[in-house]
Amino acid sequence: ILCGEAIPPVPELGDIGGCDTPVVVYNEETTTLPGTSDYMITRTWEVSDSCGNTATFEQVIFVLQPQLEEITIDICVEDSPINLRDSLPEGFDQNGEFVVTMGDLVLQDGILDPQDLELGEYSIEYTSTEGVCKYFVDFTVMVNADCVPCAISEIQISKAITANGDGINDMFAITGVEFCDFSFNVMIFNRWGNKVYEGTDYQNNWGGASPNNKLGTSGMLPTGTYYYIIDVISTENPSEKINGYIYLGGQ
Repeated sequence: ILCGEAIPPVPELGDIGGCDTPVVVYNEETTTLPGTSDYMITRTWEVSDSCGNTATFEQVIFVLQPQLEEITIDICVEDSPINLRDSLPEGFDQNGEFVVTMGDLVLQDGILDPQDLELGEYSIEYTSTEGVCKYFVDFTVMVNADCVPCAISEIQISKAITANGDGINDMFAITGVEFCDFSFNVMIFNRWGNKVYEGTDYQNNWGGASPNNKLGTSGMLPTGTYYYIIDVISTENPSEKINGYIYLGGQ
């Protein structure tokens, strides 16, 4: 049997013959098998009668530990959190521990929240060894962006930059499609059409700095309205340009 299943009850010997009702000496012994957590239950019945007849009956039950289970879970970054205990095989102990063995992931009592995770593969081991039965599960979690809309219309662009170090609107930001296969080439012009910034594969890292830090004592562009052109590049769609205005505030 597998560990966790019901141990068979002790059977009745029934009519075994002899010249009268036999005397029965029953014994049960549990032995752990070397090099494993499997074990063996041995039941013996030593019987004899008044005529000198003797016999031995034996029942051996092998209790095998459940084999290592491997479970793969596909989840999208915008899906709701899940409890990995709900994915344990039927009959597995629910009180074991989860250990992340690959990937930057924090579990709270087996709760997996995919939001804000990097796309890719994560490995998690589940172990329960407190009782007689030992349970082991290897989880492979694949975090994808299949549920994320990736249309150009989902792109959100800053309306203003106020680079004062308060963490709010400090950078010219392109957001809304972080998990999509987009890259951005950015050009920004002042009101006279002079290019004041250009960036390839833009990473939301421009906060109004002037070209080569030449303008102004602080190296920042003057307050005013600027014009941007964003070249949106995708492997699945031809490049598309987005343009508009952004206000750069003073420090």
